[in-house]
Amino acid sequence: MITLTEAREKASIMMANIKKGMHVYDGLHENLEDPKDKNNNVPTLKEAYKYFKSTKTGLAKGTITTYDRQILHKLKDWLNISLNDITKSMISDKHKEI
Repeated sequence: MITLTEAREKASIMMANIKKGMHVYDGLHENLEDPKDKNNNVPTLKEAYKYFKSTKTGLAKGTITTYDRQILHKLKDWLNISLNDITKSMISDKHKEI
């Protein structure tokens, strides 16, 4: 099974090959990064949340307070986990816990 990000990368390479008139699979595997290196580029929950807040400058103070309470307090044990490592079962368990 591959992640959504990996699927998008493969699709992007395949579309570029089609546009160039090449076979759809030409160079597909050589152009992808080693999956072991992928987690180096995936932000942690804390990094993603910090970026989100920096790009959503128009959010009301109350909204930010609510988001902070949810992310920084209820999900504090996930803050240093890569987004790719947060699984559906973790989310389901956390939902039941909350």
